[in-house]
Amino acid sequence: MIFRNGFRSVYTNASINLGKKISGHFTTIKIFGYFHLFIFRLSNGRLLNKFGNLPCLILTTTGKKTGKKRQTPLIYLTDENSFICVASFGGNTKHPNWYNNLNQNPNVAVTVNRKTYECKASTLQNKSRKLMWSKLTNMYPNYPTYEKMSGRQLPVVKLTPKKNK
Repeated sequence: MIFRNGFRSVYTNASINLGKKISGHFTTIKIFGYFHLFIFRLSNGRLLNKFGNLPCLILTTTGKKTGKKRQTPLIYLTDENSFICVASFGGNTKHPNWYNNLNQNPNVAVTVNRKTYECKASTLQNKSRKLMWSKLTNMYPNYPTYEKMSGRQLPVVKLTPKKNK
């Protein structure tokens, strides 16, 4: 347990500090994303199922151009039976690839606590977005900074598990 908590702290601090200090902030985000997925898979979801003290899910989308499955770790909050996340890309002026992918094909998979859900993705608008944005910024106060850096309204995405047939 000490190893896991210590590892999470080191990983979280390193990713945040490197992202702030080097000019390749967005490259750093991608590198830590790949590292996160590698450790998550290697440990069968036992490690890095959180980002510091924030819950983390693995989103699987279908590549817009390639048709290949793409995985991305994201922090999230829950709203009833859905998962809510932000397409921030750390304040990049462009949307992250995972967001472009789910706009092309909203059928995605979400892995949380070693359980995978088939979900339908949708971008929240107006009042729904405003309500979730408030909750998301309380959870992760950097989102408004990312939004300002990006010069775009950061999409708030709802991932709703499909009903079993």
